[in-house]
Amino acid sequence: MEQRYTEEIEIDLLDLIYHVALKWKMILVWMILGALALGGFSFLSSYKEAEQQKNSQVEVSAGDVLENEQKEEVLTLYNQVKGAQYLIDNTQEYMSESVLMNLDVNNVVSGEITYLIKTSDVTKLSAIESAYEKLLVRDNILSELTQKVNKDIKSYGLKKKLDQKYVKELISVSAGDREQNDVDGTKVYVQNNMQNNTQSILSVYVYGENQNFCEAVADTLMNHMSSVEKEIKDKVGEYRLSYITSRYSKGYSEYVYTAQNNKVSSLADNQGKVNSLVTAAGLDDNQKAYLKELLQESNSSAKQVKKQVVKTQIKPSVSKKYVLIGAVLGAFAICAYVFVFYLISGRLHTEDQVESIYGIKQLGVIIEEKKKSVDSWIYRIFKGRQRKFAYDESFHMIEAGIKVVVEKKKYQRVLLTGSYMNEKQEKFIDHMMKVLMDAGIEVMKTPCVLYDPQAMLDMATADAVVLVEELEKSLNLDIRKELEVFTRQGVDVIGTVIFE
Repeated sequence: MEQRYTEEIEIDLLDLIYHVALKWKMILVWMILGALALGGFSFLSSYKEAEQQKNSQVEVSAGDVLENEQKEEVLTLYNQVKGAQYLIDNTQEYMSESVLMNLDVNNVVSGEITYLIKTSDVTKLSAIESAYEKLLVRDNILSELTQKVNKDIKSYGLKKKLDQKYVKELISVSAGDREQNDVDGTKVYVQNNMQNNTQSILSVYVYGENQNFCEAVADTLMNHMSSVEKEIKDKVGEYRLSYITSRYSKGYSEYVYTAQNNKVSSLADNQGKVNSLVTAAGLDDNQKAYLKELLQESNSSAKQVKKQVVKTQIKPSVSKKYVLIGAVLGAFAICAYVFVFYLISGRLHTEDQVESIYGIKQLGVIIEEKKKSVDSWIYRIFKGRQRKFAYDESFHMIEAGIKVVVEKKKYQRVLLTGSYMNEKQEKFIDHMMKVLMDAGIEVMKTPCVLYDPQAMLDMATADAVVLVEELEKSLNLDIRKELEVFTRQGVDVIGTVIFE
């Protein structure tokens, strides 16, 4: 009975995506065409609107002259920059109000009060030091300092009354043995020479515009040392605090320089972020004016928002949204075309398709060497995990497979043919014929037996046939018809060689 072959083809989704990805050049071209088409349409629409309103210009605020799309662009940018702008406004306000930020870094009056902490329990030393660093700048002490200084701001070198929140940053407390730059510029090295490291140096630093201010702050802190000491002893235990010295000098201050430089750097970073976002957005003058209004409205310190008044003047423009939509539609259209063509083309798509549909053994796959390109990169993504044989390796595996079957079945004459032939396959068949003939096997080749009468006659004299097919070129219909012809003529099919 004649064997009938049916084409129940399962679609491999991964292979389908792979074939779509290989059309990246075509996808890119269609994206460009789609973007140009819809971009041109948006420009023409904008041009017509501009011509219609050319002679009807009135003065309105910046936000009112913008189209919804332009407003959306500004609002999107506003949401990106408002956080940085808030930090800029706060930093600028702080730098204008803070005493520390307005000190001349080269003419800072600095004071240092030095104490010696001594305890019999070395494990308590760190806790004692940390307690002084926190308690000497707590709110009640800062409040007392603020009230004291504000009673006579002129004598303390202040231009206006001092806010308590700016007092804390004029005081720094540090503890521990160290080599320290003294306030008068000399090196003071305090060395712990007690057994078991049971002593430490506590230094309190004060900064200001004149010595009267520093002395007032230092006196207040020294007056609270005893109460702070008692509080720490209640929590930590007994220790001894001894006053060593107080010193004052005027000159360059690294502490003040670092504090000011950090704020300036922070301000510059945020301003740079805002400027770069605004520049990248490519806003026109009206959009920039609208953004400025929004930022002014969001600043609670602004007394009154002054809106810029501009004249309506619509300029023809290309809508970015339409360009993006056009690119997406172009890509979608070509991907849909590739998808439909993949389904209805009837071509051989995967190397195991012949075996899965027709039950014909696959002798091997010849993979064309791909040069480094986007195609090779796509190939590695989708098929990189499959073992890839070099041409010679695949050739010899196919040769061995044919020899084994011929020897086992005692075939006298073997035919090499295929439904689709090109130069690569011709070269392969010629090479295989030479190798098999050298091994004593009678071999012949023909074009597709479906379309060549002489090929049909030659096929009838063969005992077995090897099909040579190529992915995306060979048609499943032709392969099925070939197999039916071989079956009718009693010619066995040894297997298939697939060119990828």
